[in-house]
Amino acid sequence: MRRGITQDIDVGGRLALLPGVIGIDGKYQLSGESKGFASAVGLGLDYTSFSFKSENSSTEFTMTDISAPLFLSYGFWQTSAVYANPRLVFRMADGVSKNDVESHSSSASTLGVGVAIGVAFDWFIVEYSSLTSLSSKKGISLGQLTAGIRFAPDNLN
Repeated sequence: MRRGITQDIDVGGRLALLPGVIGIDGKYQLSGESKGFASAVGLGLDYTSFSFKSENSSTEFTMTDISAPLFLSYGFWQTSAVYANPRLVFRMADGVSKNDVESHSSSASTLGVGVAIGVAFDWFIVEYSSLTSLSSKKGISLGQLTAGIRFAPDNLN
């Protein structure tokens, strides 16, 4: 969900049940309108938590991301755009694994660079995003392809 506070500032929140994700963010528009080039900067905080349990073991995992994105887009119709969103991400993760005999826990933090590239139409969005660790010697990278349907209650009238 996203709501405009002023002409140039909006705030958003998200909740996903699988895995348990809750997040908040804010965005300040630097330039642009719905058609043509637009840019904005933002700040976000996401918290993820999930657990797995079996007959003899359990695993619990939490992750917190603080991100600072730059939003760049080009709107070619009133409700459609292509975009690229590079971002700097600080990620902190903790995990605990237990079984009948022993327990293991681990913590890690990393600084990474991410980018999302996509196209959004009036009701449909396709996006590829990637996050690469800057603090790992191996340069660990995660990628994700997403497609979805956009729901905008204001457009249903």
